[in-house]
Amino acid sequence: HKSTGQNVAIKVVEKVALKKQPGLMHAVWTEKTLLSQWDSEHVIPLYAAFHDEECVYLVMACSNGGDLSHAIQCGRQYKNIARWVSSIPHYGIQVISALEFIHSKKVLHADLKPDNILINESGRLQLADFGSAIALHDPKHREVWGTVDYSSPEVLKNSTNLTVGVDLWSLGCIIYAMFEGKSPFHSDSDALAIEKIMKFETLKLPISSTAKAKEGWNSLISGLMRPDPALRLGVSNYKDEGTVVYQLIRSSSVWDGTDMNSSSDAPFLAPKPVWWTESQKSTMKDGKVGWTAFLL
Repeated sequence: HKSTGQNVAIKVVEKVALKKQPGLMHAVWTEKTLLSQWDSEHVIPLYAAFHDEECVYLVMACSNGGDLSHAIQCGRQYKNIARWVSSIPHYGIQVISALEFIHSKKVLHADLKPDNILINESGRLQLADFGSAIALHDPKHREVWGTVDYSSPEVLKNSTNLTVGVDLWSLGCIIYAMFEGKSPFHSDSDALAIEKIMKFETLKLPISSTAKAKEGWNSLISGLMRPDPALRLGVSNYKDEGTVVYQLIRSSSVWDGTDMNSSSDAPFLAPKPVWWTESQKSTMKDGKVGWTAFLL
């Protein structure tokens, strides 16, 4: 902002791409609609939306700490690993709080992954990129296709009976990735990742994992990532207000000593990403969608 010097991030979508891809139009409209309705510390705020002859623009807050993927990459460096591991409960409980909020609004994120979880300078997390979001209990579910590495079996099967289990599966993948640096299904190709997910039965952190209270984390991850979505931790007890499922998740021993309100600072904060340090415009992927971060 000119008077405040506030940094913003602008998602830029070319209208040519919108005309060619109805799905992209739906994604932009979904994200704009949801973010304009919500006011939550757990979701990236939308300041404005506008368009010109060539592009549509969504103006959002700029999270100067980058995203969770960047934090994982930095945290797993040898010099940072001890502080990073002690920060995982701090970050994990914030992802849970964010999911609790959007599920209370009867919405599934459906593309939850570290890249879509932004971090501010104090280590507070905010969910972003709601282009794949869908309404809970909507009998007219459209086909959903999130990032394969973090997608649940029912999403990959194009099921139309999706529940909060979709996001809880992704949460399990994210917790695993915070310890091990990548999704448990990371592969050289989407086809191989899909094959792993479809054959998946149970998951545990590797013996070499640096996780403290490993058995507790293994129990939580395996509970969130049961192949049958109806058997995932808390899903069978899910009620419209979305409280029961999160009471069960929060009761895990891994959160002992964790500030459930996430009001304290994280033990580890990643350095500001290079691309956040100055005004610049990203290269549009396939000439369709890009980001600009600068002072308005």
